Amino acid sequence: MGTLIVEKIVTADGYITDSEGGKKFIGITVEDPAVDQELLGVVSGVQAIVLDEGTFAAFAGHYVDADPTEHPLAGPMNSLPKHVISDTLAAAPWGEGSANIERGDNVEAVRALKERYDGAIIIMGSPGLTDVLFRAGLVDTIRMRILPVVIGAGGRGFTPDAMPMSSLTLEKSVSYPNGVVTLQYTVNH
Repeated sequence: MGTLIVEKIVTADGYITDSEGGKKFIGITVEDPAVDQELLGVVSGVQAIVLDEGTFAAFAGHYVDADPTEHPLAGPMNSLPKHVISDTLAAAPWGEGSANIERGDNVEAVRALKERYDGAIIIMGSPGLTDVLFRAGLVDTIRMRILPVVIGAGGRGFTPDAMPMSSLTLEKSVSYPNGVVTLQYTVNH
């Protein structure tokens, strides 16, 4: 059975979106290639990517035509199998290929993907989907890229409200000169 990694960008005060649902705070941090290289190592080690419709649209619009020398994640993002959890998309084009559309119950669809892959699969962004998966206890690893910014209020926290308490084991902690900190935890089921 595979493991499920949830990767999100979060403010220092715990928000993944601002109060309008956007992510304007992402541009505040000075880019550091080491942050991208660390994430590239993680994404290069997974067997598949799972996305919701909104994150799929944003990523397909960005990574399909991205130059891998400027956007290191473009290589694995374009080559790895992608699964979009959706009951409304008719097609999920990604460059010359397409992502697989997984229909029906979100929990059952992701549970089936965990059965299908024997290694890690990653969900990036996709807040509504990850909320459901956190509540269902399907998340095995949490990765937070914490930006050195506070916004005071936001539309969403890293995890859903009313999530059962879970203990975590710290696997990795990396800090960068630009103030970004990456934390990776195993969820103790």
